[in-house]
Amino acid sequence: MRIGSILVLSDLTAPQNIAVRRACHLAGVHQATLKLMHVPPGSRKLADIAAEARGVDLIVLANRHERSTAAFFRGRPVLGLLRRLDTPVLVVRRSQRAHYSKVLVAVDFTPRSLAMARIAAALDPLAQLELFHAVDTADEARLRSTETDEQSVRSFRAKRRRRAQKDMSAFQESFGAARRDRTRTALGRGDAGWQTVLRQQRTGADLVVVGKKRRSAWEDFLCGSVAHRVLSWGSSDVLIVPDACVGVQQPLAPDR
Repeated sequence: MRIGSILVLSDLTAPQNIAVRRACHLAGVHQATLKLMHVPPGSRKLADIAAEARGVDLIVLANRHERSTAAFFRGRPVLGLLRRLDTPVLVVRRSQRAHYSKVLVAVDFTPRSLAMARIAAALDPLAQLELFHAVDTADEARLRSTETDEQSVRSFRAKRRRRAQKDMSAFQESFGAARRDRTRTALGRGDAGWQTVLRQQRTGADLVVVGKKRRSAWEDFLCGSVAHRVLSWGSSDVLIVPDACVGVQQPLAPDR
């Protein structure tokens, strides 16, 4: 991913300045054009912001909560913005050092997840990356509901973990050798969103990178998403990469 232009949204208050500082730093790293959009609280519609954001490579904004019944059902403003755009959005929550130290990337071994990991690597070339996958336990729960004996359940769990380890090795190989010395891998078990948050807290990662399918507000409310959970429960910065912006356009062969 080449970052040639960045749009930063701010109401120009002190809490929002963390997004401006982060955007300025990234613009310097990538020699990108930086555009500042003044967004006073409650005075700009998402459609206006989306129109201003078209054509930029990255949107940066500070974390902001909406406390209303409508916001509860719609989800966070950033999710509403992502329903209108195919542009990665960086949500800034901390005033940190210039460079990210540790970046946690939630992966599911799909080609779009590989593209997302490469975006994470390109965002801050000095950061240490960790590729993290949470093994889903829904099938294990279904086995238990049918009164499958404990030994069979444990055997199934071990088989799923071995498969995940194999998939992670293949994924890391596809990711390439260029960042291998600064790329780690880890597996969790359970809900992907919650496990990603726990892993971020355990490792002290200052940025989490997650993908996001384009869905309606109602679908997000009913089904949730990893992005929604990380935004709601986590404490680090979050880079949300829409699936539509990581269409599989890159070969999956290892980088040479």
